Amino acid sequence: MDARLPASTRQAHVLRVEPAEEGLRVDRFLSRRLGLGRRAAMRLAAEVRLDGRWTDKGAVVRAGQELQIPVPAEASHTALADADLVLATQVVLVVAKPAGLPTLPSPLDRAEDCLARRLALRFPELEALGKPGESGLVQRLDRWTSGLLLVARTEDATTALRRSLRAGDVVKTYLAVVQGRLSAATTVETTAGTLPCLESAPGPVSRRHASAWAPRGATSRVEPLHLGVGHTLIQVVATTGVRHQIRVHLASLGHPILGDTRYGGAALPAARPGFLLHAHRLNWPDPATGERVDVAQTVPGWWQAVVPELHQRG
Repeated sequence: MDARLPASTRQAHVLRVEPAEEGLRVDRFLSRRLGLGRRAAMRLAAEVRLDGRWTDKGAVVRAGQELQIPVPAEASHTALADADLVLATQVVLVVAKPAGLPTLPSPLDRAEDCLARRLALRFPELEALGKPGESGLVQRLDRWTSGLLLVARTEDATTALRRSLRAGDVVKTYLAVVQGRLSAATTVETTAGTLPCLESAPGPVSRRHASAWAPRGATSRVEPLHLGVGHTLIQVVATTGVRHQIRVHLASLGHPILGDTRYGGAALPAARPGFLLHAHRLNWPDPATGERVDVAQTVPGWWQAVVPELHQRG
């Protein structure tokens, strides 16, 4: 079933294609007309209708055609729930992000529900920390990755935590279910960068976002925990934080994450979009005392509905 809402339930902006724009792909038309980066334009292309019909980024526009762009519905936001606040000290929070919730709002919808917005509603003072909209977050997780994130509560803590992240002093442990039987521990190290060149990035990358995909060294220590039928529950320990690092590293081993279709994984059942990657444990030096703190959270219970024989690990 198409998850996009019927036209009757959503308002839309209408853009008419001019003769000089004929022959452009939908994503390039949107990029040129709206001043969007290419990745943003590609995402928006999946939501527009061309002359009243759903289309895709590869469709070519003709003069006189109209593109209907849905107007985001007014979001109804709620504050961070008690269940998602894992640790609270005077200088640091640890919060749990559910799969499917963005860490930050999309550039296409600044009113989108996201973890940063929920944090700001629960702790209004966080709005003054970091860049606008970050709400003290010093880490990111992909939309479909669940698990733990560090949040700074003061300017000094923000500086200290970011310094620790750059130095590799924050140890991040993930749990994932990968395809195939991975029976031996291994270390994946890409000194040239997780994504060796921009052409390796999934989809076109605008100049503005090129630095996010630039080559950077990254190391992931991979250890199998439980062998299943055609898949393996694994643990990945990382002290680096290159974009999509774990997803790319596991795919490079021939064991993509179950559900991670971007990097070769098989799709999950329709009722469970996303992939099975969970930020399970954080270990870091406390900005106030220097003592190391360790916090862990088990995988979401719904994983067992996808992989019935999977045993949760604490």
